[in-house]
Amino acid sequence: LRAEDDIFLDATDDIDIDSATLHATSTSLMTLSTTNDEIQINTGSADVVLSGSAEGTAALTVTLGDVILSDGDLTLSGGTLSVTGDTTTVSNTGAIQLTTTGASASSIALFANVDNGNIQIVAGDTPPAVNSAAGDIDLRAEDDIFLDATDDIDIDAASLHATTTGRMSLVSGVAGADSLVLQTSNVSGGVRIQAGTDAPPATADGDDIEIAAGDALLM
Repeated sequence: LRAEDDIFLDATDDIDIDSATLHATSTSLMTLSTTNDEIQINTGSADVVLSGSAEGTAALTVTLGDVILSDGDLTLSGGTLSVTGDTTTVSNTGAIQLTTTGASASSIALFANVDNGNIQIVAGDTPPAVNSAAGDIDLRAEDDIFLDATDDIDIDAASLHATTTGRMSLVSGVAGADSLVLQTSNVSGGVRIQAGTDAPPATADGDDIEIAAGDALLM
């Protein structure tokens, strides 16, 4: 079939094309369009391959609407997954795992690259209320939060505290004279252990260890 302009295939029923190859030439554009009906591609046990032209060049573009995967898996065997949009939501009835074999210092990284942006990680259906304000990382759990490492756990913060409804426990299961160490690395840094909000004001100076209690001090 050859035409100076268009060739139309129009039927009240199906149009079946059984061919090894259906292609447009390098100077032509192939368009599959419908007004209100679906366009279905059924390949049986085979797959649909979009060869594309090169890395970084779009091979499939959806300008409007959604891409729905009703069954099966979405597998990326190579390349990069880049998601850009106002909101990205991942909902699943099973487990969601992030796994990498990369050996860089930031193999798995979560960034909120915006001023006052927050990162919240929540476990359980009745976790504590939101504590984050602006620029925070909020870890909330219905039960416990465990930090377990075969090496050290380093916490660098202006303060480390439990809320009014929580309890903070420092427990070491390692045998040895220095199984649990409270240490300041500053030359003039001190350690203050305080109980209660009405404890006496700090009097330590320099490299002192000070213990203050709002009530009795039991040793």
